[in-house]
Amino acid sequence: MTIKIMLESNLKRIFNKEYIQLSFNEISILKLVEELFNFKDENTGENILINFVKDIDEFFSNILILVNGIEISALEGRNTIIKDGDIITLLPIIHGG
Repeated sequence: MTIKIMLESNLKRIFNKEYIQLSFNEISILKLVEELFNFKDENTGENILINFVKDIDEFFSNILILVNGIEISALEGRNTIIKDGDIITLLPIIHGG
């Protein structure tokens, strides 16, 4: 299945793209975030997120996660299972307007 992850605010700058598409069989929000921590900068080879948030707990504290426009706390939180075709939006809590 293919998942589209929309990057908002300074996450666009950090990843140097507006969205990421990934393929998984079945994945929870928690596992997806763990996968995002594996992304490396193409030029330096450094972890992309580590300069933005230090760990997964800080990620969840500082970034709103929406599944098809619904914030995950209204779903199953970190355990929300992502389905084929879902659109995930990552929105830093502190962002420009």
